[in-house]
Amino acid sequence: MRTINLYYPDLASKKLGNKLAVRDDFQRNHLKVIKAGYLDYKYVCRDGSGHKAELVLKKIDKKEGALFEIKVIEVEALPKSFVRLLVPFIRPARLEVALDQVTQIGLLQEVGLYFADFSRQTTKEVSANKLDRFTKLLLTAFSQSGAAILPALKSYETLAEGVQDWQQDQLPAQRRQSSFVWLDFAGEQYSADRLISVLKQAEKPGSAVTLIVGPEGGFSQSERELLESLPDQVSLRLPTPTLTTETAATVITALAASCVGASN
Repeated sequence: MRTINLYYPDLASKKLGNKLAVRDDFQRNHLKVIKAGYLDYKYVCRDGSGHKAELVLKKIDKKEGALFEIKVIEVEALPKSFVRLLVPFIRPARLEVALDQVTQIGLLQEVGLYFADFSRQTTKEVSANKLDRFTKLLLTAFSQSGAAILPALKSYETLAEGVQDWQQDQLPAQRRQSSFVWLDFAGEQYSADRLISVLKQAEKPGSAVTLIVGPEGGFSQSERELLESLPDQVSLRLPTPTLTTETAATVITALAASCVGASN
């Protein structure tokens, strides 16, 4: 039996027998599938923070969408390590590929987009509509993949702003210290043991790991000096040919996910 994965916010407040109406625009393709053959599917709903529910379809309505009843509700085990990703703004089509893939891996709690020093873009060129589109893309990738975590999306004027935000200002009280892993042509050769040791630190209360991908032209001198000045940082060189930004983001996220699995 095929499983249809859906998104619904705040399942923690729901109970067995509660009704859920799924009608969000980003899930319209799911609704089309449900209408075409709903008796042949199993329905699972997640809220992106570890809560999962099995659903029973009650009816399809043009205005309300699909109306479900909660059959089973449970809490899924999330990765112990709190992991974030910082990636530079690139062409929207390419960035969408990266956001889709890293979300499906199911590891990241947050994704931050920043303007590299070498970027030709400015904040004025990245409109609220584009950011809203990126957020909907995360929701779509999350619901289609059945991942347990829906990453939050943030945007920053510079790499320094993103680092400072995650290092000090906007983190919840229990998540104020972060180790930083940044990809660099001149970094130390990647090893799973090295990455595992960093990720293990992020299992401690008040700790996190931030993965940082640079632009394809490399970090600027000021960006490099910033990263090298961080108190707990390591630069890694991937065991691959030179990669595009979106591919590098996917590769380092997948490697981190495999290391988290190996460390647990």
